Order: sequence, then C-alpha cells, then structure tokens
Amino acid sequence: MKHIYLIGNGSRAAQYGVGTYICQMIEFFRQASSVRLTVVVLNSEVKEVTEEYDDLRVVRHLRIPAQYSGGREKDIDRCYRNIAYLLALYFLKNEHNVLHLNYLHHAPLVDWLRKIGVNFHLLVTIHYFDWCFMLKGNTRLFRSIIKREKEQYNEWTDKIRNSYERDKALLCHSDKVICLTQYTQTLLNEVYGVEREKLVVVYNGLKDEAIKLSEEERLEKRFALGFRETDKIILFVGRLDRIKGVQYLIEAFRRVIRKNPNSRLVIVGDGDYDKYLKQCAGIWSYVVFTGKVEKEVLYTFYQIADVGVLPSFHEQCSYVAIEMLMHGLPLIGTDSTGLKEMVEGMHCLPLKEEDDSVDLPIDLLVQWLIEDQEHLRSEKYRRRFEERYTLRKMSENMFSIYLNL
Repeated sequence: MKHIYLIGNGSRAAQYGVGTYICQMIEFFRQASSVRLTVVVLNSEVKEVTEEYDDLRVVRHLRIPAQYSGGREKDIDRCYRNIAYLLALYFLKNEHNVLHLNYLHHAPLVDWLRKIGVNFHLLVTIHYFDWCFMLKGNTRLFRSIIKREKEQYNEWTDKIRNSYERDKALLCHSDKVICLTQYTQTLLNEVYGVEREKLVVVYNGLKDEAIKLSEEERLEKRFALGFRETDKIILFVGRLDRIKGVQYLIEAFRRVIRKNPNSRLVIVGDGDYDKYLKQCAGIWSYVVFTGKVEKEVLYTFYQIADVGVLPSFHEQCSYVAIEMLMHGLPLIGTDSTGLKEMVEGMHCLPLKEEDDSVDLPIDLLVQWLIEDQEHLRSEKYRRRFEERYTLRKMSENMFSIYLNL
C-alpha cells in the first residue's frame, strides 16, 4: 500500500496557502481507501512528539515540537538529523512510502533520511520561491542574477543564488515536482534545469462551499455588517505586506473615492497594520481593516462585495483568488508569476518589470475600480472555478500521481 507522509510546518505560511493546501489534501484522502496518509507537522507548538488519528481513523497526525537552532547552519542540520531519525521510526518497510514536501527549506530532512537508509519516493509541491519575496516576483531580475559571474555577486545576490542552488539540487533529485501553475513548470525547466518529465501541473482546488444569495439576502448581510445598499465594496484578502501590493491598492483607492465617494475598501487579513493605517490618513472612514476573520465571516464578505482585488507581485495559485471565483466575484489581478493564469481573459493588470524594479499601473487600476463591476458578477467567474479549481479535479490529478510513483 502507498503511504504518503505529507510534511507541513507550524509557521505563518501554514496559516495561509500551504495550510489550506494540506487541509484540502486531508479532505480528499478521507475518501481514498487505497492510500494511507500521515500529516507531519514540524515546528509544532506541542512540547513532545504526539501521534493522533482523526475521528474516522483514516488520517494520522504526527506533531514534532520546534527545536531551537539559533539560525546557525550547523545547528539547523542537527535539528533535521534528529527529526529524520525520529521520523524513520514511523516508516514501514513493507509499505511504498512517499515523502511529500511543501517547503523547499526542508531539503536537509530529505538528505538525512537518505543518509540513514530510509527508502521513499520524493514528491515536492512548489508553493513559493524565497527569491520572489526578495525581488517582488521580478522574474526578469532573477534570471539576470542567476546568469551573473561569481565576482559580480554581493551579500544580497549571494542569498538569492544560494537559495536557487539549494532548491535546484532538491528538485532535480525529486521523483516528481508538483507545479501549481504553467509559469512555474516553465521556470523550473528552463532556469532550474529540472527534467520536463518530472514536472506536473496540478492547480490548487477547493471544496465548493459557495452559497448563492438572492438580492434581498445579500442586502440583509450587507446591513448586518454595517454597509449600505449604495456602498460599492472593494475587497482585498491576504497578508498585509509589500508583496501583496496593498500600498498600491490604497493609493489607487484614494483617487477612486474622489470619483465615487460611496466606495468602501475592505481589507481582510493580518500583518503590518501601522504602515497601512498611516497610509490611509484622511480617508480612514472609507477603509475597513477587519484583521484575520473566521471562514464564515470571510465568505460573507465574498457574498456582499462588488469586486475583489489582488494587486500581488507574487502568487502561485492563490486560494483567495479561487475563493473569489467560487463565489462569482469579479476579480482584478496582475500578470505576476502564477496569478496571470488565474485572471487571463479578465481584468489583468500588466506589471512593468525593469532590471532592478517592478511597478504596477495605478491609473489602470483606478479606472477598473471606478467602473461598475456589479453587472459583471456572473457565471463567467464561477465557470473559471468549475473548470480549473475544484477539489475534485485536484484530487483526481494528485491521486493519479501518487499511484504512479
């Protein structure tokens, strides 16, 4: 029997995209009797290793407590060595074991498991690249850095190069690499040198939980959250940091309310509040910061909003975008990395990549935010979800990959 060890991490990413990915994987494994699943959470908040099963005793959870390394490379390696020896105790020799990584920095775990003689197939899903955060997703600049001679490097570009070399070694020695977008598949083949045969595109998928409201029900929910019928609700969902383009959205919104004072910007998510609250000086009554909210509240915002905006500089296969599409919400995105594929044929802001910078077209964003999007709330967006991003499609593709390893 195939036994999948799905490796997670008790980090910020686990609260967002990677965490959602693992939850959706668990959802479909509950229906798959021919494959076993163990979810391994590293850097967990538990004080000792814990082993638990879900209510149906289908999915096993191993939680491994965080180990202090002080950021020193030698100590980090020691931590992964300890985890490898511990994890090896749970691998059964009579099973076909598959190690499924979701974080590229977990590469030392793979090295140690191989050193101590554990047999397994290696599967890696690419959720993000470290260099995308450092370069605001500027692929052009990344390619130029990788091509530079060693004497042209500095401390900053050294970090990018080292991250690239580490990731390349891991991916080239994997059995399969799951790419969440065509963009990533092309990049890994052309820049990282990963064989095309190892690369498989599987879009993220979500369980369909959208509820279509009547106009009367939608208005009731608006009123319940303190909005008026005439308010145009512009919705952003995500972390509050520069890679998400929040500063550009606030700058654009400041111009939007001059044309349409009934506009309201709702920002859902946590992060650097101080920075963006200061940027909203003078328009505070038009901007709502909700913080991170429960899924039920979040889905209510999707139901009542007029348009969703993701002005990101880097996304792979955004679960927020999928949620917006699932609810039929008109979506404005960018042509950054993987987001371009999600909003192709819709409102896609063209980012301008220079050798050392990347910028977003504010004027075009303002124009699209002023336009009446409500008439666009149609099956067009919902259909994109049904064609690409359902949990069923993701499950079928992943199950096929597991069985063929």
